[in-house]
Amino acid sequence: MLTLVISSGLLQLYIAWELVGLASYLLIGFWYEKFSASEAGKKAFVVTRFGDIGFFIGLVFLTIYYGSLDIATVNAAAVAKSMPPWLLTTSGLLIFCGVMGKSAQFPLHVWLPDAMEGPTPVSALLHSATMVAAGVYLMTRIFPFFAASATTMTVILVISTITLILSSTIALVATDIKQVWAYSTISQLGLHGHGAGRRGPGLRHPVRRLLPPDHPRRLQGPFVPMLRRLYPPFRHQRFFTMATKGGRKLLIPMACITVAALALAGIFPFAGFFSKELILTALAHLDNKLWLVLGLFGAFLTAYYAFRVIFVMLLPKSPEAYSKVPGISPRWKTSPRARA
Repeated sequence: MLTLVISSGLLQLYIAWELVGLASYLLIGFWYEKFSASEAGKKAFVVTRFGDIGFFIGLVFLTIYYGSLDIATVNAAAVAKSMPPWLLTTSGLLIFCGVMGKSAQFPLHVWLPDAMEGPTPVSALLHSATMVAAGVYLMTRIFPFFAASATTMTVILVISTITLILSSTIALVATDIKQVWAYSTISQLGLHGHGAGRRGPGLRHPVRRLLPPDHPRRLQGPFVPMLRRLYPPFRHQRFFTMATKGGRKLLIPMACITVAALALAGIFPFAGFFSKELILTALAHLDNKLWLVLGLFGAFLTAYYAFRVIFVMLLPKSPEAYSKVPGISPRWKTSPRARA
């Protein structure tokens, strides 16, 4: 990941890009004797390779028709308009295919929820703060190259909007706490794409996600394994069941997740407020206000699904009240007598 960040050329960046993908595959399938984990690792590897093929073809086009993969040179050529417009658009869209795979953008977003089969600390760190942010980092690094093509920027905005809305609506009905944060990550990556239209907002949003108290998914790294090890009733990840078994009694973990949810929802004075404000302000300056409306709607959905988890955990109802929730059984169905 460090090599990817400090690379001065797109070829070196691509090599580090693939090595990061290999590390992701190996860590998702860490519990290789577990069939679902093995399948999730293969799914992540195959889906991201589809995007990386487009990335590689885009680099080939740049090499053949321009002759350089140096990032500074490519950006300067794009700004000076010394590249043919067709090359800017074609290479930009192909390179963005790699971003779609790595940062789980629609329709290559399907691998990230299944990546939860890996160890929870891996899910919290690799698939939240580092690897999935690599795509947005690449967009920011070569932003002048992308911005030189209006078609490319429009496609990025459309894909990011679909990703933001789609993943947010799925998170609204998820009952697995890790799945909620997985779709949360996808939706926030979609919001990154909104900010990529303006270099400042697009960069600040992923940077503030690196802050330790910012994202609930990062906190699940120590939170979920601690629950499983110290509290036998929490040997599962469905937060409805965790709530009925006294989840709110875990004061420090619940306080940390509540603070993280406040930042994720963009509540002042947490970091999420300032980064989202910049992104929405940039969208407000676009001629088509539909993008601003969709951005505000996505921000509302983010706050809704984040606090859905918090309210269920802090204000639990009886197990029978959750009997109609998919995947949640009432107490009488899970009792020893009923199982007998």
